[in-house]
Amino acid sequence: FASSRIQSSFGYDELKKIIPEKIALWQMMPVQNFDLNLGLQKADLTSSHSLVEFADFKCPHCKSAAETISNFAKSNPKLKIVFKPFPLDGTCNPNVSFKGDGSRCQMAGLALCAEQMAQKGWAVHDSFFKNQEKLSQVADIRPFFTELAGTLGMNAADVIKCSESAETYDTIRKVSEEAKAAKVEGTPSIFLDSKKLEHGQFLQVLSEAYKKLN
Repeated sequence: FASSRIQSSFGYDELKKIIPEKIALWQMMPVQNFDLNLGLQKADLTSSHSLVEFADFKCPHCKSAAETISNFAKSNPKLKIVFKPFPLDGTCNPNVSFKGDGSRCQMAGLALCAEQMAQKGWAVHDSFFKNQEKLSQVADIRPFFTELAGTLGMNAADVIKCSESAETYDTIRKVSEEAKAAKVEGTPSIFLDSKKLEHGQFLQVLSEAYKKLN
């Protein structure tokens, strides 16, 4: 699973040149059938437009994408945002052949359960990405999460238990099935109105595509 190139690999002029190509390609992409309730949601129920992201918490390019999407959401609050955890670890993700140490699976489950049990999934999402460098070589995320849960007013033991349940692993598997059907080949993968938007982690590309919806 190869990550998309980060924005620093482009100069502004180079990025401007590829935007029309990426917008035209996005407009021709097939519409995917995503369950917008599967994952972390920031949703304005009155909006008919959505952004779906498949990402892994230890993927550096996903951290950059999270910053882009967060900034974009602030200026476009009516857009439905759905984060679908896609751990790059075959321990929990059948769409990945390589089996890692399970920490990426832990992070996915903890974020999902924090949202399910305490509506704190996005706070966990933000903390995982903020502390990505610190956590990159950590095999057991539970000690970090226990400390984080205390600051967020959550019962860490309950959320950890939920994250290790068969139901949570089944949710991750369902996300993986959606990704496979949508031909997700790397992280981050971004879909605007259920159509794949290549380089959607770049604010300029995302902004130009969104203008076509309004």
